[in-house]
Amino acid sequence: MIGYGDRTRTQTEVVRLSQEKYPELPLISQGTVGFLDVSVPPDFVPEETSGDVMVPEGGTVKLTCRARGHPEPHVQWRREDGGDIVIKEPAGQRTGGTLGKE
Repeated sequence: MIGYGDRTRTQTEVVRLSQEKYPELPLISQGTVGFLDVSVPPDFVPEETSGDVMVPEGGTVKLTCRARGHPEPHVQWRREDGGDIVIKEPAGQRTGGTLGKE
């Protein structure tokens, strides 16, 4: 919906646009200029995301995940069984795109 004062206009036809090319679009209507912020649902980047991994107990693993979308998605790591993720290295991370030691 586009609003100006007490007037509004609703646009029902939406075309998916590339977030990289069009993070925001200019709007021009009867001499009034504004911007439309384009929202893109989150999606994983498969070539930059780890798949299933089996590691022996006490072993080391580095998992990566990259997601795209607008606004930029937040990556959060958790175990499937709800248990704690234990990182023994002080330089290890458990938020953002990497889980484990950089």
